[in-house]
Amino acid sequence: MEISRKHHLRRVNLLLRESPVVALLGARQVGKSTLARQLTASRRGPTTRFDLENPADLARLADPGLELRPLRGLVVLDEIHRLPDVFPLLRVLADRLAATLKFGAMVVGDRRASSAAVDLPLYTHRIKEVTMSAIRLPDDVDRRLADLARKTGRTKTDCAREAILMHLEEIEDIQVAEERLATPARRWTHADIESGVDLEG
Repeated sequence: MEISRKHHLRRVNLLLRESPVVALLGARQVGKSTLARQLTASRRGPTTRFDLENPADLARLADPGLELRPLRGLVVLDEIHRLPDVFPLLRVLADRLAATLKFGAMVVGDRRASSAAVDLPLYTHRIKEVTMSAIRLPDDVDRRLADLARKTGRTKTDCAREAILMHLEEIEDIQVAEERLATPARRWTHADIESGVDLEG
């Protein structure tokens, strides 16, 4: 069963109105490709999706310009790190066709692999990014996390990691306290301790 991620869908659709190219990034197996399929199924107008793990789709893009230039509507390039040389072409298509609203692209890929394959910062003024985290969060929490990452200039993963590290010990202490309350044992008062009672006995 596919999980609908309405917040991410709304976010991607909004960014596609603001920018001709949107990058959907995140670790492997967090649902990026599923979200891409949901997006193409929900959009009106022409959409073309290339799964670059599929040899047939990868072969179609042996000459990216020949395949992509005639396309209109939304073009989705999934597993984009397998075809990093396409970014300069996307930049050209975005610059020439963005004003006419006839072309938009969403590139989908593993953040580490994509960053290693192409210098994404070179395209930050043309590409808007959406990062999916590995943790399934409620939409409002995910939105707050994304806002914090944007304001601090860090990734959502870094912000989530810091939050977990800061509060993990507190959660563990609460768990220990709850376990001790659930299984009462002998307790000593302050007066018992001052009187020298045998705490081991």
